[in-house]
Amino acid sequence: MVNRQRTTNLSRLQSCLGERASESGQWSIFKILVLLALSLGTASIEAQTDYPAVPDTARLRSPFSKDDQAAFLRPGRIFYPETWFHFLNGSIRREGISRDLEAIAASGIQGVQFFHGQVGDPADWPGTEEHVECLSPKWESLVRHTAEEAHRLGLRFSLQTCP
Repeated sequence: MVNRQRTTNLSRLQSCLGERASESGQWSIFKILVLLALSLGTASIEAQTDYPAVPDTARLRSPFSKDDQAAFLRPGRIFYPETWFHFLNGSIRREGISRDLEAIAASGIQGVQFFHGQVGDPADWPGTEEHVECLSPKWESLVRHTAEEAHRLGLRFSLQTCP
């Protein structure tokens, strides 16, 4: 029931993206907020993992004991590190995203925190053929691909909230 309701809400938000774009082609604040809601919704629907999002509070508040040494040597997956994952200057491709996430998963990192970064003029970056504009339809597709790949690989996917 919950997944069906989320899917319905996601569909409604997706339809709003097309309907609310300003006539001048500029991104409205509404469209940006809807994009973020879609991305967050995608993460919560698709990047479900087999471990909780936060550690057990009772366990964290319990006094130190002999069990803590074993827990330190073999921590639960929830305590594994996450890493930042950037779309830097729009120099991104689907194949590169998949290969990067596969390497991250193979290293034992539990998840990625997505950021879009813009440093200088993208034309000044050598060896890059195409620059995907932030918040463009292709960019949205690549963010969705990143979330789907994270799910496929068992990685947690979280999103920084301003592009």
